[in-house]
Amino acid sequence: MLGWFLAVLFFFVLGLALGAAVAWWYARQEAETPATASDAPEVIPPQGLYVRWEPDAEHQVRVFFQGKAYKRSWDLPDKARYEFQRYLHRLIQWFDEPGSGSAPATDSERPRSRAKTAQLSTAAVVSMYEEIDAVLQQLLIQRGLPHKVSLRYAADVMQLFIHVDAERYAHVDDIPNPEIRALIREAARLWEQRR
Repeated sequence: MLGWFLAVLFFFVLGLALGAAVAWWYARQEAETPATASDAPEVIPPQGLYVRWEPDAEHQVRVFFQGKAYKRSWDLPDKARYEFQRYLHRLIQWFDEPGSGSAPATDSERPRSRAKTAQLSTAAVVSMYEEIDAVLQQLLIQRGLPHKVSLRYAADVMQLFIHVDAERYAHVDDIPNPEIRALIREAARLWEQRR
């Protein structure tokens, strides 16, 4: 009877030892396995434009610019908005224009020439600023302001210039008149709401 009890005790202890060994080996394997991309925490770059798909976000994307998250483009500070627009304009050109290292496309593969594509991309940006300028002109008339204010996009340098009377400004914040700054921002908001 004692022999039977010792045999059961032996196998019980052996089972515990094997269980502990398997658990140790499994934990060691887990520790040595490199994390996959989905396991690693997402690192937001401190510089540049970063866009990630986020189905829960308002527009199903989350936009990070210079390391900060923004819900809408109009939440960007004015100087950052200018840089953001330059990134987007270059991104549009990147999508539309084949790179210099790529194989030349045949006529059937090429929907339009590079020059025509660049013109279309620039034309869309120019059109946007012309539409905002039209809203601005309506607001100027409604408010009866004595200043001549206009928005002009210089495609060659990819820069928006704001003309106030005889002066030219590169950023809204550079304009000394707070009423005109507010009016330009209101025109941009109204334009965005109408789209």
